[in-house]
Amino acid sequence: MKIAKMVHFDSAHRLFHTEWNDDRNKKIYGKCNDLHGHRYKLMAVVEGNVSKEGMIMNFSELKRILQEEVVDCYDHKCLNDCPDFKKCITTAENILPIIWNKLESRLKIHSPCVKLCKLELYETDTSVCIMEA
Repeated sequence: MKIAKMVHFDSAHRLFHTEWNDDRNKKIYGKCNDLHGHRYKLMAVVEGNVSKEGMIMNFSELKRILQEEVVDCYDHKCLNDCPDFKKCITTAENILPIIWNKLESRLKIHSPCVKLCKLELYETDTSVCIMEA
């Protein structure tokens, strides 16, 4: 059985490769080479067995973990300045594995019988990056 929880965070970022000049960065990333923001939406899906309490995991606990590991770290921040992303280009494809690792580690500590099985990171309503176990 699986459950899912969704959170939102507002962040700015700029796509650029440090080894490229301004013209090449602008050609590859277009308007995303300029500093801009997104209202990100992150959906986390976890799976496990239903406990004797009738839950895989309490939704409020999953929300708390998402809040502490994602929202509190990235909301109203420039992702390029966040230590988690200092060594990567802040595309959804690079952001999502970092969030995955943070959540997976936290879930192992909090609920060892619950497994992270899917994350969806929406940059916009129509652009999503999906990672599955």
